Amino acid sequence: MILNRLIIYSFQTKQILKEYKFNTVGLNIILGEEKETGQETNGVGKTTMVESINFLLGGSCPTDFNGKKTLTEKDVLLILEVRTNDSIPYYLARLINFPQKGYILQANEVS
Repeated sequence: MILNRLIIYSFQTKQILKEYKFNTVGLNIILGEEKETGQETNGVGKTTMVESINFLLGGSCPTDFNGKKTLTEKDVLLILEVRTNDSIPYYLARLINFPQKGYILQANEVS
C-alpha cells in the first residue's frame, strides 16, 4: 500500500481545509515548519498527522480529537488516498464526530 495524500475536509464549510501530498516512491519524512525564524517546530501538527493516518487505517480516535471544539464544529472528515497494485486508488475516510464508522471508496477521484 502506498500513501498518496491526506485530506482534511469540512462538511460545515464544504471545502478542503488542508491537503498533504506524499512521495509515492521512497521515504516520507514529516518535518514541521518554523512559524518564525529561529523558533522550534513544536505544536505544528507532526504527531497529529501520524495519529490521523493511524486512525484512518483502523486505529482508535486520538484522544486529542475527542471533544475538540474546532474539529466538531467544522464537522471534519479525514480522507487518506492510498494505492495498491490496482491503478484505481482507494479512499479511506472517517468523521471526527462519528469515529466508530469508517468509509472505503475505490474511484479515480473523490468529490
